[in-house]
Amino acid sequence: MVQTWLWIGVTGMAVGAVFFGFGAHNARTERWKILYTLNFFICLIASVLYLT
Repeated sequence: MVQTWLWIGVTGMAVGAVFFGFGAHNARTERWKILYTLNFFICLIASVLYLT
């Protein structure tokens, strides 16, 4: 049961990272691009740390 919750957390953070990655790619202003990029890396790092 614990592994199920682990994989839900990893998948959720990875999906969030993908969402913010697309947001950074499609951002209209430089300010939004920076914001989405920071959130992308936060989710990506969290996903990797949940996995480890």
